[in-house]
Amino acid sequence: MPAGQEYSDQFRQQAVRMVLDERPQAGGRLEAIKRVADQLNVAPQTLQQWVDQSGAETSESSDAAPPAEPDTYKQGLLLVRRGDFETAEMLWRTAAQTGNTDAATGLGRLLVQRGELDEAETWWRKAAKMGNTDAANYLGLLLVQRGELDEAQAWWRSTAEAGDIAAATMLGVLLMQGGEHDEAQTWLRSAADAGNILAAFNLGVLLKRRGELDEATRWSRTAAEAGNTDAANNLGLALEQRGQLDEAETWYRTAANAGNTTAAYNLGLLLKQRGDLDEAVTWYRTAANAGKINAANNLGVLLEQRGEHDDALTWYRTAANAGNINAAYNLGVLLARDGRLEEALIWYRTAADAGHTTAANTLRLLLDQEQT
Repeated sequence: MPAGQEYSDQFRQQAVRMVLDERPQAGGRLEAIKRVADQLNVAPQTLQQWVDQSGAETSESSDAAPPAEPDTYKQGLLLVRRGDFETAEMLWRTAAQTGNTDAATGLGRLLVQRGELDEAETWWRKAAKMGNTDAANYLGLLLVQRGELDEAQAWWRSTAEAGDIAAATMLGVLLMQGGEHDEAQTWLRSAADAGNILAAFNLGVLLKRRGELDEATRWSRTAAEAGNTDAANNLGLALEQRGQLDEAETWYRTAANAGNTTAAYNLGLLLKQRGDLDEAVTWYRTAANAGKINAANNLGVLLEQRGEHDDALTWYRTAANAGNINAAYNLGVLLARDGRLEEALIWYRTAADAGHTTAANTLRLLLDQEQT
């Protein structure tokens, strides 16, 4: 394999840039190559070949303006992409200790990957207080994870007010979850207007909750057309509610084919409603295999109707064991037909105790029959 073939062009270009940046401090080309090669875990001969091939000016007598200081954060990113996390951490830690907020932010991400959340919080907090918006946003996510929602909201608000679209989106979602819908709508709209797809999706959700279906549909469509499968599913729901079943099916199918199991379930419901039972079974099965319990029960119903008794029993049992009371009742009915009355009574009782009135009535009749 020719030297350097395993490295990307971007990696090689950045490595050459680092040699140029390092040369004044190193006192010469060869020493600069050696230092950078050590940092990047690249053979010095390979790095020298990249420098030669680039045609970059590295002579001692260059009249060019002195290069800018090396970008420590980008150097660390190169090391991370190479999988050399230990060297990247040392580089970023050293820079973070001298006040480099980008390095502190990167160091925090490495620490989170190792599960060292307390130290990550320390570095992110320092960088955020110095004005690094990425650090403030990461800190907000960590605080949400810990349940410290008020402080998370404060950090995201500060960066959102400074024009950070990601922070505006996260702030909007947090406010929406807290029931502060008016302010949530303001922040989500600002981020969605700026092109943030996640904001567009959540704005569609919020507007639908508030009964503003036309605008909700518009924002859901914006996010769906950008590839957000949850938005595509929500768009399908809105269109189905309006009676636009063909387009609803199209969006359900788009999301389901992309792996959205909720859309797969909704597609199954719509296909059943339209009488396409065979394909409804296919999509119910897809959703049921992904853990959608209502899909498992509905799949059991269609399989029972098709006479596929054993398969129906399996899916009823799956859904019933997961707490679906309709499946518990259906399982009881099927077991009773098989003459397995003791087990049927167990599932009737399970459904009845959970509030299923038909199961309660059936259970009462069976118990009365037993007594007589």
